[in-house]
Amino acid sequence: MNELFSLLYPNGSTAEPTNSTASVQSELVGLGLEALFHEIGNGPGGYRTKQPHPLTYFTADDRVIAYRLDIVEDLFRQEELFQLLEELLPAFEDLRDLQQRDRWADDDTATSLYAISEIELYLSCVERLYKGMSKLQPASIGIRNLSQEIVSRYESRTFQSLQEETRKLSLSVRNIKSITVGINLDPQLAPYEAGIIAVNDQPYRSGNLIDRWLRLDTKDDGFRCLAPLMAIGRGKSAEQTQALNGAVNSALNAILKGSTREWRSCMKMYAASTSRFLAVIAPEIRFLLSGVSWMKRLAAKGLPLCKPQAAETDGSAFVADGLYHPVVAGRVAGEQPNGAAAVVKNNVTFDENGRIYILTGPNQGGKTVFMQSVGIAQLLYQLGLFVPAYAAKIHPVDHVLVHAQSVDADLQMKGRFGEECSRLRDLFGKMTRSSLLLLDETFSSTSASEAAAIAGEVLLALRVAGCRVIFATHLHELADSVDKLNAVPVEGGSRIDTLTAEMDASSGQRSYVIRRARPQGNSYALDIARKYGVTYEQLVCVMRGS
Repeated sequence: MNELFSLLYPNGSTAEPTNSTASVQSELVGLGLEALFHEIGNGPGGYRTKQPHPLTYFTADDRVIAYRLDIVEDLFRQEELFQLLEELLPAFEDLRDLQQRDRWADDDTATSLYAISEIELYLSCVERLYKGMSKLQPASIGIRNLSQEIVSRYESRTFQSLQEETRKLSLSVRNIKSITVGINLDPQLAPYEAGIIAVNDQPYRSGNLIDRWLRLDTKDDGFRCLAPLMAIGRGKSAEQTQALNGAVNSALNAILKGSTREWRSCMKMYAASTSRFLAVIAPEIRFLLSGVSWMKRLAAKGLPLCKPQAAETDGSAFVADGLYHPVVAGRVAGEQPNGAAAVVKNNVTFDENGRIYILTGPNQGGKTVFMQSVGIAQLLYQLGLFVPAYAAKIHPVDHVLVHAQSVDADLQMKGRFGEECSRLRDLFGKMTRSSLLLLDETFSSTSASEAAAIAGEVLLALRVAGCRVIFATHLHELADSVDKLNAVPVEGGSRIDTLTAEMDASSGQRSYVIRRARPQGNSYALDIARKYGVTYEQLVCVMRGS
């Protein structure tokens, strides 16, 4: 039996994270992940408070990614497997909760009953998995290994023996329905000593004569009382009730202590070493079910999803056909009459001629949404989930770094522009050739001429860095200077290309289509002016009151 079994890491060898989850989250501010993970966590099996954050499972290991994607495909395609794990997940988590409490610290009957519950729960889960998975034919190595692990455990002599012994023990302890009490009286009929004479597997019955007559019950089998001694909750104070409970529990503990002591140490050892298996994979199963449930909801709206292929080299590190933003698309598909058909899908390719992209276009033309779509697709792939696109081929990155306008930065010390520069410099300290950098309207807090000059310097440095970049900007002159920037001889020499958010120049209608092309002249500036009513014609009309 493999105690290190994992559904997220092959052979149970969990990779040590290079950065904390908080550090990764700080790098991704501006990508809109709060909305994404809210969507994922909203369905059946959604994330709980105690559940590790999804970014905990971010990995750059392509072997781990492939292992997860195969499991996710099984869960997505095989409804019986998904439902089996979804039904058992609460039991797995109850088992985990039981193990995280120190039930073994106290030496009393209640503690022993918790121990029995833990083992019973484990035995039940393994048995249900054994019967349920015997009907399935999973394709993934991970689910097949889980099935083999369950078969190995269920069919072992130890498991069968434990199942039988636990059944007997549970019957002997849980089948207590009543106790026979003996009370010694002094000559004045005052009680001076009391004790339990017998522990019974059936409840006593009222000795009331009318009750016996109504039940036609005349047989005396030793379980009929002549007069009630005390009835819980019938005019008795809390102190009286507590006193009776304490006395009875103390007596039962004394009776059962000897029998529970014999199996207690063995049960503790077995619970710690064996039932831990299901408790460990419980959060992994919740993560996988949450992701697959979210995928199913997108698919039900008619939106495409694909199992991304691994890019063999970093040369064509990201190729996607029909990429879309899953949160935006889910909302559009639910609100528009033509549903999924109304969702705009774009193609994107990072290659040797375009490792750095300058993305320009009109305000509200889809630049930020497109940039976020690329980052989200990269993260979903490295979490082991399907990507919102018709098809995709992706190479892992070590970091997804986002530089967006800050809404809560400390601007009093540095000013907004100084704060932008400081954060960008910090990102350069983390960046490698294997990173993805997304810049959204960087340097928008200074004048256009200054911003263009500084952005040019940054782009040259990014050519040296060699990482993948999308720079969404309102600085259209940057796109015009691509040839000049590419002509500068620099170490590494990554190429810069342009992406354009298209619009109809005559109507100003945005299409939200992003194409690999040079920008459409100065129509963007005219469109912005028209939007805010500051073209020549609009201003003259305002002055004339027409």
